Amino acid sequence: MRMVRGEYVSFLDADDLWNREKLRIYEEKAIENPSFALFYSDALAFDDETGLMRLIRRPPRGNISEAILTGNIVVTSTAMVKKEAIASAGFFNETFLCPAGVEDWDFFIRLVQR
Repeated sequence: MRMVRGEYVSFLDADDLWNREKLRIYEEKAIENPSFALFYSDALAFDDETGLMRLIRRPPRGNISEAILTGNIVVTSTAMVKKEAIASAGFFNETFLCPAGVEDWDFFIRLVQR
């Protein structure tokens, strides 16, 4: 994240896929809402064995500063963050790197609190 050159950064885990329209849609939303630092959406989870999908819905929308304290409502691979907000939030805390994946939640908490 420290090496980002663009105005925004988006995350894509190795085992995730984006909808081909994701970046276009997010760009439109960023233009419509230039003061927003974080954009995110619901996600679809695929089961490789059964081929079934399930919707991961992460409400609420708007001011999420209270809701994010009780659960990580941002699916990281759906997130797009304004570059200038990343440094002010303090980047991912790499001491939290563990199977539980709390480094992203910690980052999003600090981000939305700013």
